[in-house]
Amino acid sequence: MANVSNLMEIDLDRIRVSELNTRKDLQAGNEDSDIEDLANSIRTRGLINPVTVVPRSDGGYDLIAGQRRFLACKLLQMPTISAIVRENLNDNEAMVISLVENVQRADMNPMTRRGPTKVSLMNWSMSKGLQKKLVL
Repeated sequence: MANVSNLMEIDLDRIRVSELNTRKDLQAGNEDSDIEDLANSIRTRGLINPVTVVPRSDGGYDLIAGQRRFLACKLLQMPTISAIVRENLNDNEAMVISLVENVQRADMNPMTRRGPTKVSLMNWSMSKGLQKKLVL
């Protein structure tokens, strides 16, 4: 089945952070910008990049990319958030999307990077170029 993506406005209360989200330490990376700074930026300029979610069977969504943006919007008490809804992803594909988004962060702990990457490699084929970028 092909992966399908749709851009939607989703109620924040229908989204929960996925266990597959690779960002575990929300304090890491806050040296130059914390959630409050991001919330102020979103208040001033709007949400520039949507979050990425996958649908759950109960009608809700699991967040796989954009946790800081999601938390900043919650802090602002926004009712909805722009989200890319990725249909038909398996757990490994969702984990890779989360990892690819977060690998760009210079502050990402190499062990944080390594855990989901090894799992993904064991269960899902990945290009050598992406493997090098993920620093295995």
